[in-house]
Amino acid sequence: MSIRSEMEACARSFAEARRTGLRQGANASAKRFSDALRDLLPAEKSDVLKLKEATGMGSFADVPWVAVLHERFGGGATRGYYVVYLFSKDSQRVYLTLEAAAGFAVSGRWRSADRERTEANAQLLRGQCRRLGEQGFHLSNDIDLAAGPNGRRALSYIAGVAAYKVYEIGNLPDSVVMETDFRHAVHCFLEIVESGFDLEDAGIQSESADDEDEGAGR
Repeated sequence: MSIRSEMEACARSFAEARRTGLRQGANASAKRFSDALRDLLPAEKSDVLKLKEATGMGSFADVPWVAVLHERFGGGATRGYYVVYLFSKDSQRVYLTLEAAAGFAVSGRWRSADRERTEANAQLLRGQCRRLGEQGFHLSNDIDLAAGPNGRRALSYIAGVAAYKVYEIGNLPDSVVMETDFRHAVHCFLEIVESGFDLEDAGIQSESADDEDEGAGR
């Protein structure tokens, strides 16, 4: 199972779901992509790492995603930090990111103070993952999710990016390259978690929200 082919399938099915409102195929594609990624996770960490897909609740998500989460943060995407593939709304780009959570965006608001807090958290996290820059990742949040200025969830994801790699769906690299990128991101993530680094200890922390809402993507 190739993560390259599964990513392409996700992009196609997400575009179709957004066009038709029928999401069964999109959900199945996201699950297959998640399964392909699971095969690349270190076996000895299977008890603490969790794969999760989100395609929205109700309407299809502006920014569907597939993430690697850690039990230290409750196995959810509303606390701490995590590794995630963010699919742009137009399904043309996918970003592999190390992300600081922005749980308050899930709870129904997104204010300038929330953005500033999330960007500050991302900056703190960026200081822990500098070596990803040596492996071709960008150490910034300069990404375009094509969700427009009112996409609250998309704006929260952008603010939370500590490091990223971008893949153009029409020009994806070889699967081996993509697998290496993923392993680099997960290895760095695990090193940071296992070092004990905590955004709360650093003095800035996202408010948490119920995990049931985290797939809304609006």
